[in-house]
Amino acid sequence: MKQLNFRLVIVIVLLALTVNLNAQERTKRRFIPDEIAVQYAGNIGIVSVGAGWNYAKKDCLGTTFAIGYVPDYHSYHGSACFSLKEEYTPWRVKMGEVAAFRPLTVGIMVTLITGNNFWILEPHHYPSNYYGVMSKVRFHLLLSQQFDFFIKNKKNDSKRRLSFFYQVNSYDLNIIDSFNSEYVKFKDILDLAIGIKIQI
Repeated sequence: MKQLNFRLVIVIVLLALTVNLNAQERTKRRFIPDEIAVQYAGNIGIVSVGAGWNYAKKDCLGTTFAIGYVPDYHSYHGSACFSLKEEYTPWRVKMGEVAAFRPLTVGIMVTLITGNNFWILEPHHYPSNYYGVMSKVRFHLLLSQQFDFFIKNKKNDSKRRLSFFYQVNSYDLNIIDSFNSEYVKFKDILDLAIGIKIQI
């Protein structure tokens, strides 16, 4: 009886260790990106590079963290722009075994730009509430479409996704201006971006 109890304890401990190791492995895998994204324009710099994670059923949700470069503009020095984007794709259209089309992706994004010309709290040399908004952080709404192409690996029969997308977005100040000024047209508040995503 004692020997049976001892064996049972050993089995339970081994099972617990296995479950714990599997959980740690899954946690590690969550932090490894699913794809690398390169984007041109779109309010996050003239060019940006980022890492993306896809999750939920059929990868309908995605998170992308990117760093973009904002070049010199008049008196401003070049700056870095950090962005965090969350996207939702309600459906996709399969085009055989080699491609798919995502006709609608909606999302939100927050950006932070570096440099002394941008602030969260207004500098002291401005009167109180002169601007009333922070210039360092922007909040965006976006729409995009994406074409996926699946490239087969002949060695192990797996597939990798290569995606091309375009995105239209607008940020909070532009949207507010469009309501407050008759001179700001709808087309004036939209910004276009194009990009590529490579599954890793």
